[in-house]
Amino acid sequence: MRRLLLSLFLFVLLPLLAQAQTDSGQQSSTGQPPQNQSASVDAAQKSRPKIGVALEGGGALGLAHIGVLQWFEDHHIPVDYIAGTSMGGLVAGLYASGKSPSELEELVKAQSWNTIIGGEIPYEDLSFRRKEDLTAYPNSFHLGLKHGLSLPSGLNTGHLITLLIDRETLPYSEVKTFDELPIPFRCVATDLVSGKEIIFRDGQLAEALRATMSIPAIFSPVRNGEQVYVDGGLVGNLPTDVVRAMGADIVIGVHLEVSPAKASEITSLVSVLGRSIDVVIRDNEIRGLAGADLVVKVDVHQFNSMDYEKSETIIGIGKEAAAGKTTVLTPYSLDDSAWRDYLERRDTRKKTHVAVPQYVKVEGVDPEAQANIERFLKPLVGKPVDTKKLDHLLTRLAGIGKFSRVGYRMGSINGQDGLIFTVHEKDYAPPILQLGFEVDGSEIGDVNFTQAARLTFMDVAGYRSEWRVDALFGNTYGVQTELYRPLTAISKWFVAPRAGASENAFKIYNRNNPRAEYRLRRTSIGADVGYGFSRFTEVRAGYESDISTPTFASALPNSSPSAEGPVTHA
Repeated sequence: MRRLLLSLFLFVLLPLLAQAQTDSGQQSSTGQPPQNQSASVDAAQKSRPKIGVALEGGGALGLAHIGVLQWFEDHHIPVDYIAGTSMGGLVAGLYASGKSPSELEELVKAQSWNTIIGGEIPYEDLSFRRKEDLTAYPNSFHLGLKHGLSLPSGLNTGHLITLLIDRETLPYSEVKTFDELPIPFRCVATDLVSGKEIIFRDGQLAEALRATMSIPAIFSPVRNGEQVYVDGGLVGNLPTDVVRAMGADIVIGVHLEVSPAKASEITSLVSVLGRSIDVVIRDNEIRGLAGADLVVKVDVHQFNSMDYEKSETIIGIGKEAAAGKTTVLTPYSLDDSAWRDYLERRDTRKKTHVAVPQYVKVEGVDPEAQANIERFLKPLVGKPVDTKKLDHLLTRLAGIGKFSRVGYRMGSINGQDGLIFTVHEKDYAPPILQLGFEVDGSEIGDVNFTQAARLTFMDVAGYRSEWRVDALFGNTYGVQTELYRPLTAISKWFVAPRAGASENAFKIYNRNNPRAEYRLRRTSIGADVGYGFSRFTEVRAGYESDISTPTFASALPNSSPSAEGPVTHA
């Protein structure tokens, strides 16, 4: 369950959460909806109550909100204000930006959620050197040494979900407040520094959506100066109070009913911590339910927060749940004429046009990296934005290994439209430490073990340069080092001086019995000149001086009698 995943990171936050329930902060002052409608439209609007909808968080379970919204549209229930948390915030934000429920459903079906939630950069988009790392150390466990030995702040950097959100909200890059959207919108996040609720009402829409669904320990948090944002479910999982403050006369809360806890299932450390967080979220959900005038309860107890592949069924359950409230919802249904007027007013605020970028600008990195990344992205200038190509380029950029995620938006400088890229460097690395081991059990009764570690420094001799050090301990002892340096920042030509020393033990056997151990000592020094054709292919030519010295180490006792008798060594 989504709440169980939260537990790995959030148990230490419980004292802060208690304060957050009574002391909530807001990111910015409340904006007011634009008042550009005619007097007649204003009169028509005042003749009915303003309806606000609050959508609850819940991972894949939150996809049920799409079904609820679809039923609302099918039965002409207007939504004048909308707010949400976590997945509820993402659904609410995209719906508020003008996407219909059917478009949202198609969007959900088109995603590879296992890849998005897993967070791994696709193998084909990794740089050649990161492919080498994955071959030598076939695991994704990395430690950082940027500020001492540390783990990443989340299992998933959020790069792929960032690209999804940026792509779908690109036309709204320059809105001043979320009241300018087709439907006024808010979403909720938690500031880990203060423990307070943060209500996003303006700023970058994409960044707000990324913040509200940053499940701690799963997604890396969103940082803004001294604020660190994670999933808003910790302080306001059903933000009915937020909708009420926007001006709604009638607040409809959409609540996701999950399986009740069972004592027999709360046995491990993880389950205990998970249930502890569940209690905290349940408490603020009760407050959210109390703040609603109407509640649509969606029974999703048979699913879990990772069931994205069951999206169609979950969305259908959302429709059924709304249909179950037909009696209490029907009084708010508009007739055909009023519904057309509502849709017309909503559609006049919808944005679909994206200007042709006249420049690219990179933020978040040092000047040298900025200049080189802008050079890499310059082919995008003067052409209509191709989001598929753009996602591919940015994923390749993240595949270098230095950056956690890269986002983009439209901007304007001196009257010219352009693409602005925000590059987020990993806050824990480089240097990057990778660990691995090798177990050799090819001989019966004799298992050899070698522990390995790789330390990678980046940009030590200019942009894109890398200094790699490998250390081995166990059956093989050794150290190898290589400095990889492109001739220029964007050159495919490179030089790679290297050196190494190792001592490897191997044994002489007689009928599976080790009889003697030898060690091979090797030292080498060399240098290569190479050319990288692609992310899959490079060619090297170089010179290496190598000295290998075999040395008899010791005779070993028999592990079992041998008909051939002992082996004599000269």
